[in-house]
Amino acid sequence: MQQPVVIGISIGAAIAAKGAANQTDLLRRADVALYRVKNSGRSGFLLFEERMTRESDEIGPAIA
Repeated sequence: MQQPVVIGISIGAAIAAKGAANQTDLLRRADVALYRVKNSGRSGFLLFEERMTRESDEIGPAIA
C-alpha cells in the first residue's frame, strides 16, 4: 500500500547589491534569513533585509 510523503522546504535568500560585501557576507545573510524561516515554523521563504543585521550578530557563532 502506498503512503503519501509530505516534504517541506525552508529557503533563506540574499541579494548582492552593486559594490556589496564579499561572498562570505552574502552567504551569512542568506543563513540569517534561513534561520528565521526555520524558527517561524519551517516550510517558507524569506529574503534577507538589512534590519536582520542585528539578529545575525546575535547568532553569529551558530551559523559560522
